[in-house]
Amino acid sequence: MPDHIKYLLTFASTPVFGTCDDETIEQFEASLNVRLPEEYKEFLKVRNGTRFKSLLRFPVSEDYPADSGLWENLAVLFGLGDEHNHRSIVNQRSAYELSERVPDWIVPIGESGYRVFICLSCGDSDYGRIYAWKPESDWEDVNEQTYKYLYLAADSFSEFCLSLTVDEDDDEDVVDD
Repeated sequence: MPDHIKYLLTFASTPVFGTCDDETIEQFEASLNVRLPEEYKEFLKVRNGTRFKSLLRFPVSEDYPADSGLWENLAVLFGLGDEHNHRSIVNQRSAYELSERVPDWIVPIGESGYRVFICLSCGDSDYGRIYAWKPESDWEDVNEQTYKYLYLAADSFSEFCLSLTVDEDDDEDVVDD
């Protein structure tokens, strides 16, 4: 098992959907016309989404609009499963109409718990990069696919995983719903 997944699993509590196989991943890729990075596919095969024991945090780019500095939280990583489950990537693409607000090659893979989505790019120019999608108050007015509100968090899924730390400032447990 790759080191970034071993590290990520030290924080994990309950799986979202269990493991998935190559066929499920290939069907998902075909449905969105994207190619997922191999290191992310490995995560899906091992865990396919997860909740965490504690709220985690990760660094974001300097232009990030946050009161808490250059950090954002991570509460859950989504998986491939029942599209009606709110922890499904397919469900989250339609939630907040993300598919209409970010380019087609941006895939929501997680959430902070505070309406901030963690997204994976499958586009040619930034393939594999991880972004935090943090909309401002006028996000509902965005009716075009844009990089607006996408802030770089890591150059790869493995870098993202290895950057995770427990949010020591958070005094609430993550809720397994």
